[in-house]
Amino acid sequence: MMITDSNVIRTLLKIENEDYDLFHSYCILLDKGLRKPALLELDRFLKRAQKWKYGTRVHFCTYFFSDSQKSNDLDALLTSNLVDQLIEPTLIEMIKQEPFNYLPYKWYGIYLKNKQFLYEAYKINENDNLLNLSLLNLIDESLWYSTHHLPHGYLGNFADDEKDIITALLMIENLNLKDSEVRKEKILDYKKEIEDYKNSI
Repeated sequence: MMITDSNVIRTLLKIENEDYDLFHSYCILLDKGLRKPALLELDRFLKRAQKWKYGTRVHFCTYFFSDSQKSNDLDALLTSNLVDQLIEPTLIEMIKQEPFNYLPYKWYGIYLKNKQFLYEAYKINENDNLLNLSLLNLIDESLWYSTHHLPHGYLGNFADDEKDIITALLMIENLNLKDSEVRKEKILDYKKEIEDYKNSI
C-alpha cells in the first residue's frame, strides 16, 4: 500500500496550511521511493516547526494521529528525527498542559510503543477500541518477553505481570473480539507459567 493511500496522509495533504507544505512534499517524495530528497524536505520542515507555538504543534499532531486507525499507517513516516524533534516533545507538553486529555497518552503509547502511557490513557478512557486493542497487544508482547525463557529463567517483574494479566483478562471479558477465547487462553497460560515459576523459587 502506498503511504498516500492511508486516511491520515490524505487528510494531511488536504489541509490548506502553508506551515505543512514541506511536510506534504516529504510525504509525496517518500511515496515515490525518493527517500533521500524526502528526508531533506523533512529536515527543512522540522527547522520551520521549531519556531511554532504550542497551539500549532498540537494542531499538527492532532491531524497527524486522529484519522489513523492502524499504527502501521504512520510507521513509514515516523522517522527518529520527526519523533525526537516534534512529535514526542509536543505530546509530552500536551500531557503537562492537559493531564485529563487521554489522546496524547494514547498517541504516545501506540505510536511510540509505550505500555505505561497506554495504561494512563486507559485510566481516563476505557471505551476507545484502538486504545484497548493496542494495550492488549502490548501486554501480550510484554508477557511473552517475561516468560519466553521459562522454566530456565524469568525476565519479568511479578507485580507488573500480575497487573498486566488482571487488566488483560478484564479487557478480554469486556471487549467483543472474535478471538476472545484464544486471547484468554494465552493469557491464562502466561499466568500459569509465572505462578509455577514463582512457586518453584
